[in-house]
Amino acid sequence: MSTGEVVLPEVSITPGGADQIAVRARVRWTFPLRFAEVVWSDGTATQRKLFPPDSTRPFSESTFDYGAFPNCRSIPVARSRVAASELDAAF
Repeated sequence: MSTGEVVLPEVSITPGGADQIAVRARVRWTFPLRFAEVVWSDGTATQRKLFPPDSTRPFSESTFDYGAFPNCRSIPVARSRVAASELDAAF
């Protein structure tokens, strides 16, 4: 049994406009993805946004572009997290 694996070989976080960032991630996974989550902070408040990826297949990879996120003034650290789906009984 396995809980799956998600690998982020490339992630870029770039300015997306005034007080915004844009996130791009190349992702590889073993089980189909249930969601992707981007978490960011301006040092005062932490914010997050969940994204339901389009239909994903087992043992695949894709690049995801996540638009601009507001309230990103002087971000000291930004990170992205992509979570694998729960184990499906079909596996």
